Amino acid sequence: MGSFKSKRSFLLFSVALLLAAYVWLAFNMSLGEGEGFIVCPFRRLTTLPCPGCGLTTSILLMLRGEFVSAVSLNPMVLLAFPMLVISPFLLLLKADKCYELWCAFETYVSKGKWGWVLFLVIAINWIYLIISSLYGRI
Repeated sequence: MGSFKSKRSFLLFSVALLLAAYVWLAFNMSLGEGEGFIVCPFRRLTTLPCPGCGLTTSILLMLRGEFVSAVSLNPMVLLAFPMLVISPFLLLLKADKCYELWCAFETYVSKGKWGWVLFLVIAINWIYLIISSLYGRI
């Protein structure tokens, strides 16, 4: 069964997470250019970015059609943006299938070498962000 006790808890968590993401994006869209603030506790403590730093700005850049800038700021936007766009429709139309896919994904990643692949993708992204921050790009 994995990290969720039931399909209902999975769906409630998924909807709450999506709503929080959309509210966060709307809030950041309402801010003027350069008025954002650093929320990341890791970045506040170390001045180095975490693997997700810049993701909000990247998504906002994608919404404005600035794809190259978005990807150069945080390449994980290539995963996050489609998920924000597609997930609500999948949850509405195929909620049962979403839960089954999540359970399969969780099992697959935790039991095999794909967990290491996921870890490496995140680590490579993080190294890229750290190098970018050292050169003043983010």
